[in-house]
Amino acid sequence: MHVNSVHERIIARPVREVFADLVAMGTPADRIWPAPKLPFVRSAGAMTVGATTERHGPIRAVLQGYVPDATICWRADLPFLQGTHAFEVQPVGPDRTQVRHVLDARVAWWFAPLWRLQVASAHDRILEALLTRLAEA
Repeated sequence: MHVNSVHERIIARPVREVFADLVAMGTPADRIWPAPKLPFVRSAGAMTVGATTERHGPIRAVLQGYVPDATICWRADLPFLQGTHAFEVQPVGPDRTQVRHVLDARVAWWFAPLWRLQVASAHDRILEALLTRLAEA
């Protein structure tokens, strides 16, 4: 099953501030991750393509793409889920930033019912709450 999920919002903050909060996600400086029961954790240090990792619940991914003040893209290659999820930011005016999260993945046939019944709605709730916290940070 193919999954394509997009969440976006205009945030009334400058790109650099918004991007800094996205980079800090999963670190001790995280101000925006909204799901303490399903923590987002990333490896310490600078964001390094091919080396920086992240995890939340059973999802494990490695940093596939990183463009400062523009894009953070993670790649998961798991038996039940293969694909990417990315945050993209761009200025849309003075101190206004468009934030977009795109999940593009293939879900294994045996995981598809669980995705549809539980994971998809939790994913959507977490992303919307994250964007709200990003706007309020």
